[in-house]
Amino acid sequence: MSTDYNLQLVALSVFIAVVASYTALSMVRQRQRGWRNQAAPATVMGMGIWTMHFTGMLAFHLPVALHYDLWLTLLSMLLALGASGLSFGLMSMAALTARNIIRGGVCMGSGVAAMHYTGMAAMHMAPPIHYDMPLLLLSIAIAIGAACAALYFTFCRPLDAWRRIGVALVMGLAVSGMHYTGMAAAHFAADSVSLARGWTLDNATLAGAIGGSVLLVLFWLLFYSLAQSFASLWSLLALIVAGEIAIMGLLKSVPAVSQAAEIETLLDAGMLGLFLLPILHRLRQMQESLQTGYRQQSVLNSLLNAPMERFSLDEFLAWLLDTVLETPWLALLPKGGIFLFDDGRQELILRASRNLAASIQASCSRVRLGQCLCGRVAASGELLFAAHVDERHDIRYDGMADHGHYCVPLNLHQQRVGVLVLYVETDHRRSQQEADFLQMIGNTLAILIRRKQAEYALRLSEAVFCNADEGIIITDANNRIVRVNQAFQTITGYLDSEVAGYDPKLLKSGRQDAAFYQRMWQDLRTRGGWRGMVWNRRKSGEDYPAWLNIRAMYDEHGHLKHFVGIFSDITEHMRAQAALKDALQAAEEATRAKSEFLANMSHEIRTPMNAVLGLTMLALDDLAAGVDGKLRGYLEQIDDSAQYLLGILNDVLDFSKIEAGKMDIERAPVKLAELIERTCAMAEHQSTTKGLLLEVRQDAALPATIMGDSMRITQILTNLLSNAVKFTREGTVTVSTRVVGQTARDVGIQIQVSDTGIGMDETTLANLFQPFTQADGSTSRRFGGTGLGLAITRRLVDLMGGGLEVTSIPGMGSTFSVALTLETTSVAAAEQFSGDGDWRGRYAGKHLLLVEDNPVNQLVAKAVLEKFGFAIDVADDGKKAVEIVCAAVAVPYDIVIMDVQMPEMDGIRATRLIRQFHPPARLPIVAMTANAFEQDRLDALEAGMNAHIAKPINADNIADVLARVLGK
Repeated sequence: MSTDYNLQLVALSVFIAVVASYTALSMVRQRQRGWRNQAAPATVMGMGIWTMHFTGMLAFHLPVALHYDLWLTLLSMLLALGASGLSFGLMSMAALTARNIIRGGVCMGSGVAAMHYTGMAAMHMAPPIHYDMPLLLLSIAIAIGAACAALYFTFCRPLDAWRRIGVALVMGLAVSGMHYTGMAAAHFAADSVSLARGWTLDNATLAGAIGGSVLLVLFWLLFYSLAQSFASLWSLLALIVAGEIAIMGLLKSVPAVSQAAEIETLLDAGMLGLFLLPILHRLRQMQESLQTGYRQQSVLNSLLNAPMERFSLDEFLAWLLDTVLETPWLALLPKGGIFLFDDGRQELILRASRNLAASIQASCSRVRLGQCLCGRVAASGELLFAAHVDERHDIRYDGMADHGHYCVPLNLHQQRVGVLVLYVETDHRRSQQEADFLQMIGNTLAILIRRKQAEYALRLSEAVFCNADEGIIITDANNRIVRVNQAFQTITGYLDSEVAGYDPKLLKSGRQDAAFYQRMWQDLRTRGGWRGMVWNRRKSGEDYPAWLNIRAMYDEHGHLKHFVGIFSDITEHMRAQAALKDALQAAEEATRAKSEFLANMSHEIRTPMNAVLGLTMLALDDLAAGVDGKLRGYLEQIDDSAQYLLGILNDVLDFSKIEAGKMDIERAPVKLAELIERTCAMAEHQSTTKGLLLEVRQDAALPATIMGDSMRITQILTNLLSNAVKFTREGTVTVSTRVVGQTARDVGIQIQVSDTGIGMDETTLANLFQPFTQADGSTSRRFGGTGLGLAITRRLVDLMGGGLEVTSIPGMGSTFSVALTLETTSVAAAEQFSGDGDWRGRYAGKHLLLVEDNPVNQLVAKAVLEKFGFAIDVADDGKKAVEIVCAAVAVPYDIVIMDVQMPEMDGIRATRLIRQFHPPARLPIVAMTANAFEQDRLDALEAGMNAHIAKPINADNIADVLARVLGK
């Protein structure tokens, strides 16, 4: 029987085989194993082979009507699908060796051959088809070879797009070659007819089935290309047009179908193309959307997969910024920056930048919340776009180029993280899709930055935990130890594995009772924390003191999660504290011993000094002027030497009080001008003796009265005058005062003492105010002195809040300047009395009791006091004094002069007893004692005495005190 082929359908069958091969190659997943992962490419391959076979059958023409048994046709389809699926699945499960490829190829090739010959048998030809055996075997060999090649290239060789096309052509031609070789092996008898009955398929139905298979193959390719952004839109268009041509060719190849009215109308009008083009347009939109989503997801994946552990925070921010700016399909300029929000200062801080001008970086290093575009974005949390530098740009500078940019908020859970700034071309057109994607980037960056900050905080906490010098112990809510640090192990001797899961009570020493720990837990429950000193026990059994701080830790829902204890071993601290306490006690004892020594020495020196000075004063007073001048000179030298010795003693005592911090500055009204005149008058005798001129120049603007310590101001001026006179051989000593500033309350006063003496060099000036220091050893030998005078002067000036300066030129003299700020006052100063000799006989008729145990001091005091006109009785101890005062009822005493340190009863106790009967206003009691310390004066006043006179005495001091307690 003669046969022929429709060449158009033959070409179509080859085309279908190539497309099916290409689709399967594109869809196969080489690195994924399992049946499910290879189902789709196996289905496409199987359906493509079956479709190619029956398209080839449509191209085959016999001069008889052909029908196809439905069930055998379906069986042939299942054979194609089963062979492809079995071979693809086996290859995905087995090792990719040559043996396994051959096994899979035999399986698939045999299945394809079975499909082919089952499809041939579906025609039920009578007489039966006769096959040329060599050609039949060749067709099976071609099928197996094609299958092996398909499996090899599918699973063993990575393919790019062009290689995949080439392999698809080879595989399509091989599959087609197998089919047409098999057809060449078939011989039909001249009287052959198709006996297929029942459920059968004619050529029209078969064409429809084949067209559906073509569409299925194209659908798989289309879906895979769109999902993977794999094929270009033009290659996809070509495939769809080819598919349309194939379907139209199939319809035209069957006259019974093509001549139907409806199909003929569609074919003539090209309605099929009109139907596919809108679908293509929609598919193109889908592809663009999927490609955009794919590209966006790729950027987000790059950000989310950032190697943040390799970077510091600033390096990580720079990496994030570069990743965003280097996205090729975003219309961004390679410029931008990342700001982080400082919640404490409520401002943005520029932490990363790229290609920003130095002026921008300087101007925008810190941006306040609400300032400029970035600050507004941080405040509102909404993205802003500017195509130009407009009025919203609060921060500008000269020469700023016009530009556009996006400001993207970086927020996480409505908390400000920062702002991302991205530059774009001027007049850039903002799109919603672009803005939405940039906001997605902003949200992603916020997450990553917070994660990096949390990572840094965690690493910092871990470093602090591991490297802390204090022991740290963390327990769970049930007070079971979950973690300890290295310091804990060092202090306690326990390893972390030895205490994990245990109660911290294993550290207790037993020195604290149960009540102590009850109070601790009460504080933890009510206050959330406790701190204090505890005694713990090491693993070795040694007890040690620890300073412990415990805090209860709660989660965001208020549930107790942990207790954290931080403690330090304070053994050395307590030892040092004990040593310090011992040292302080020793220092206090030394100071007390020193004070007692100085007091005793002062008393022991002043007692004979009082006799020397007192007797000398009496002798000079009684010696007639001009009589025995040589004797008077001797007495005056004795008096000067004694006064000098007394000055040294007073300096030592004053310096010891200053060093001990026991020197107090009093505040009382003082007539400053009179005080200076009186002090200079006392120094005039010394200056006149040396033939020096003492000049006093007072500023008329000096206030009449100031608040100050008259005794210390006198001491300062006396020391400076004494030095000036001492170190000046000839010339002048000048004392000047001037006002250097005044307010409503204070006045600044400068007191200068200048001389024309020996002067000082720089070396001497550098050590001038050091105690016990003079210019050199010869200075002490030539001029005398202890070197304490100026040191005391400097300390007194400091205590009064003033300043002391000195200028000097060797051989020309020195100038000392004292600057004091003193409070002005309108309160009248206490009347000052000077030793002008007018006190003699002042208290004639007054009755005085002198209480003194030392006979010499009795003699001196009685002689001096008799010159004031007193009638004097003497008691040699305190007990007798109390008896005498109490007995003097008829003629009471007007005043009592009381020594303090006496046998039987001291003056303090005697005064307290007298005060039980005689108040201070009715019977004044004045201490006259060698106990000259400030505390001695206070003790005397506290006992009830009215005043205190320190020995050695002189008539002027006594006159001053008597005037205050008895009046003139």
